[in-house]
Amino acid sequence: MAKELNLPNSLTIARIAFLPLGAYAIFKNGGDDQTWQWIAWVIFFLIGMTDVLDGKLARSRNSVTELGKFLDPVADKAMIATAMISLSILDRLPWWITIVILSREIFITFFRLAVINRGVIPANRGGKLKSHVPRVWGWLLCHATFLITLLVPRRLYVYCNCTNHWHGNLLCAIGAEVKEEFAGLADILETLIARGESISVAESLTGGGLAQALTSLPGSSQVFRGSVTAYQNEIKSALLQIPEELISEFGAVSEEVAAAMAHGIKDLMGSAWSISTTGVAGPGPVEGVPAGTVWVAIDGPISQTLQLELSGTREIVRNATIAGAIAAFARILKTL
Repeated sequence: MAKELNLPNSLTIARIAFLPLGAYAIFKNGGDDQTWQWIAWVIFFLIGMTDVLDGKLARSRNSVTELGKFLDPVADKAMIATAMISLSILDRLPWWITIVILSREIFITFFRLAVINRGVIPANRGGKLKSHVPRVWGWLLCHATFLITLLVPRRLYVYCNCTNHWHGNLLCAIGAEVKEEFAGLADILETLIARGESISVAESLTGGGLAQALTSLPGSSQVFRGSVTAYQNEIKSALLQIPEELISEFGAVSEEVAAAMAHGIKDLMGSAWSISTTGVAGPGPVEGVPAGTVWVAIDGPISQTLQLELSGTREIVRNATIAGAIAAFARILKTL
């Protein structure tokens, strides 16, 4: 047993033992902390480097063991599985990709173990080269996945539109730096002025950001009536006349409450149009509602509700909600 627990095998065991630490770093602060995401990548990078080191040590010291033959592929697949499943849980990697790749990896692992149990097959030069391909593939797969999810802006999708059914539209990739300008504002202002119509907003998770965006252009005073930031449920009931029973039954983050907020602010301000926002900015869930769940409602000559499933920091979710609301309203105005 002492011979089996040599230095190369100890490194392999350490590689497996440190995987929970990598997973902890991925999920730290709800998975929205960019610093911890980089820490997670560094942990997985170092874990991956031990894969190179233990193999070289085993071969240079002539200490290849049956335990090592078993643990090495298991450690490789465990590293890939931990990284990909974690990223899929955080909605940064589609589950179908994770399932397809892990199914392939599991099949290859069992095939190798079966071959090992039947004995060693002598390898020519091509076979030796081929034996390194899965190792390189696993290393690249794990770290490329991490880097892509860290460096590429996260895409934000519209999942549900209850009036016009424009499912699956891709919003612009909104990063944390996008604050100053939202596409469609100028068109909205020009159309409302031309039609002699006004707008008001009721906000929850966006905290006044939508009102700020709508009043950021010159001339907005001709169409913007006012806004209410109803962060607490009692304010929603008191100012927007939303029945407490409605909030209790469906929850503050729901299509029903979003629609009631839009209707309430339109009546309160006497505007032709209104927009409401409610949702969970994160980093964690609220009352069982996952972070990034957002409802936007538009009330007016055409009424519409819109559900967004977003990911990212609080700032990204809030900015994406504002952009989604503006894009939806601009699209409605173009149909008139």
